[in-house]
Amino acid sequence: MSPALSGASWPTRSGGPVRGTWSTTGSFYRRNCSMIHRHTIRRIVLLGLAVFTPCTVVSQSGISSSGADIEPADTYDDSRATLTALLLMVEDDPENVDTLLRLGRVQLTSGLHAEAEETFKKARDLERSRPEAYVGLGRVHAERPSRGSAAYFGFRRALGLARRAIKIDSTYAPAYLLLGELYERFQEDHAKAVESYLKYVTLEPENAEGLYYFGLALVQAGEYDKIDQHIAPFVEVHPDQERLMPLVAMGYFYLERYEVALELFERYLQRIPDEERGLYTDISLVASEKEMHEFRSIEDPAARDIFLNSFWLRRDSDILTSINERIIEHYRRVWYARTYFSRRADPWDRRGEVYIRYGEPDFRSRSSNRQLIVSPAVETVRTRMAVDMYGSEASYLTFTGPVFPIRKARDPTGGDQAVPRATLLPDDSEQDVSLDLDASESSPGESQSYPDLDLGLEATGPYDFAGNPNLKLNFADYGPVTLTDESETVPWETWTYTQLFRGVEFTFTDEIGTGHFDFAPIPPVPSGDNKIANSARMMQYAPGVLYQRASAESPDYYRPGPMSEPLNFFYDYGVFQSEGGGSRLEVYYGVPPSEVQVLKTDTGHLIQVESAVALANADHTSILRRGDLFSYVNQAEFNRERGMFVPDQLELESPPGKYTLQVKLKDALSGKVGIFKQSVEIPDYAGESLKLSSILLASSVGESGVNPRFKKGDVWVTPMPTRTFSQTQTTNAFFEIYNLLKDEFGQTHYKIQYRVRFSSKGSVGLAGMLTSGVRAIMRRGKPEVQVTFEQTGSESFSREYVELDLGNARSGINDLEVTVTDLVSATTASEETVFFFRDGKE
Repeated sequence: MSPALSGASWPTRSGGPVRGTWSTTGSFYRRNCSMIHRHTIRRIVLLGLAVFTPCTVVSQSGISSSGADIEPADTYDDSRATLTALLLMVEDDPENVDTLLRLGRVQLTSGLHAEAEETFKKARDLERSRPEAYVGLGRVHAERPSRGSAAYFGFRRALGLARRAIKIDSTYAPAYLLLGELYERFQEDHAKAVESYLKYVTLEPENAEGLYYFGLALVQAGEYDKIDQHIAPFVEVHPDQERLMPLVAMGYFYLERYEVALELFERYLQRIPDEERGLYTDISLVASEKEMHEFRSIEDPAARDIFLNSFWLRRDSDILTSINERIIEHYRRVWYARTYFSRRADPWDRRGEVYIRYGEPDFRSRSSNRQLIVSPAVETVRTRMAVDMYGSEASYLTFTGPVFPIRKARDPTGGDQAVPRATLLPDDSEQDVSLDLDASESSPGESQSYPDLDLGLEATGPYDFAGNPNLKLNFADYGPVTLTDESETVPWETWTYTQLFRGVEFTFTDEIGTGHFDFAPIPPVPSGDNKIANSARMMQYAPGVLYQRASAESPDYYRPGPMSEPLNFFYDYGVFQSEGGGSRLEVYYGVPPSEVQVLKTDTGHLIQVESAVALANADHTSILRRGDLFSYVNQAEFNRERGMFVPDQLELESPPGKYTLQVKLKDALSGKVGIFKQSVEIPDYAGESLKLSSILLASSVGESGVNPRFKKGDVWVTPMPTRTFSQTQTTNAFFEIYNLLKDEFGQTHYKIQYRVRFSSKGSVGLAGMLTSGVRAIMRRGKPEVQVTFEQTGSESFSREYVELDLGNARSGINDLEVTVTDLVSATTASEETVFFFRDGKE
């Protein structure tokens, strides 16, 4: 997984506006307080305002466990009384800076931005050395409802005021808090936001509210180690801070401390209301239709628990650990959806639904933060989609937004649609600020974007009048967002998943500018001769339709392991009889030095990798695991050429049967992880019939060796997990024969035939050969190499190895078949494997 999605709607600190409008003139409190004795009010005020300090932030009690603000029933009355009292105090002592600062904060919290600005300016003019006034003014500019250029310049003013406050007093913590919020909300500069928040929590380490926003920034930046350093210790001392628990759990999750992460999430679920907890335990967004039908038909609570346990075990993508990371990931996704996608919909909008089902996309771009750099895999998905919808001309375009056509309906004179300020916590009374930072916005309130002029002309061919491919397809005011056509549109987001449903892209739009995102609607029926074909193409790629198809085929999706760069390595496996007569699985690793970090030491060069193997039965009720740390030291540098690797192996005894095999390799120095999974069948070596082990392809078989794991009886067999050989390499095959029958003289007599066939299916890769019926494919070809030997012995068990002469073999994929005929019992057994041979002539 990369770090968490960046740029999701940021939660708000301040509460919603007070219901009503308050005046700052003297007539207000004279009308309302004429019957009250002034001195009595002052005494009440002095007692009530004792809780207000220059560093006051929103009370923890006013925040729900889901991250949404809850306004207490008496908030309205309290705010009115506080504001009234402060106005009285300011009238009596208009030059008291402390009172002005308190009044400004209450006005700001009440949504009275103009009044708060005036109050903070008065405080600043009276005492310019007070950083509180500058931070207050900065918050006014940051939180005032605005759009387009006005929002951008408000952010710039707030940034300057926060820096001015720090210049006055570098130990004034709220200035760093404001700075962090500005970087996160307006620029999505997570690194700068984290730097500012870190300075804040250094000055205010016991402020739970500040730690919460610091944690949100760390999640966006993917710096989970800092959660462990700064927030986890606070939660240990303050176990009642439930809002911080998911943040710490995520930190542990990405640091691979799975047991502690799961424990924290479960503690969090125990503390939140039943209705909220139900969102986390609901499986409807990850279960198939068949599974949901089965689950709903179960009435017995105990039977439901058994079903749920089996349900999550089947989804444990990393069976190498004893903790089911998929459950932790599900909790993380639900928390993320509740935190970032729930402001305009309960429990979340469509983005939250997709996020819970499929997790973080491989690529995300938004109208307010367009991402122009895409990976080749993402580019392939988007280009294929564009060509399918618009024709081959679309491959020449650069898509800077959705490929699917969206409505072009923004206000042409004001940048983005009118949406109030960005927020810091999901709050139904607030909306996002979308900043248009286009070069056309050269000054506040000024725009050079004009509505299209209807000249009565329409480009109906494959190209428009400027010579660019015409992609509108006459879908009224709908179209994709490209580098050559970035006209104003409704707010949008586009998410691309490269490994889901053969690559998909979901587009979400906010059609009415309220912050509620849904799947982009299908454009109106087009005009023209090809309207049926055009409509069919739109239906095929309509986000809602695509989601239904994807969820039917893949109800959920999860890639296990941390969001680090993947480690590519080679592996192979074989099965042999164990000493007790059971089955022993051997997994052979090939560690490429080019894929791992090599540490230079005083004694040479070091590679350290953590290996792990797991076998799970069909219902995942039995999982066998084995792991080890591989360390390799070379005096000279490791060869980092392509195809070079360091071999090793792990083994695991297992009962016979069908299993899911998972193989993992992690570079202990760089943190890169590679995981492979496949189905395997472990044969049963019990009984008395003639049997063969797997055929182990080896780079060498000798009477001496270094790695004790390679020793088999009296020989060392070095595995070749790539199964790739060249003309300059020796090709060795090792296998074991079990249950040879002895004749009346106590001797065994058997025949071994080696046969190599070339595959004429040149398009079939080696991986495909391993999983798609080797015998059916290979026996279409003719034998290329065939050798037969007769052997005698005195034991019913025999280890055999041979160096194959591939002088007549053809370059490409070949099949090696070994057939053993027991000449005493007249029985036959055979095994086969595939390998890739290069003859040096290509």
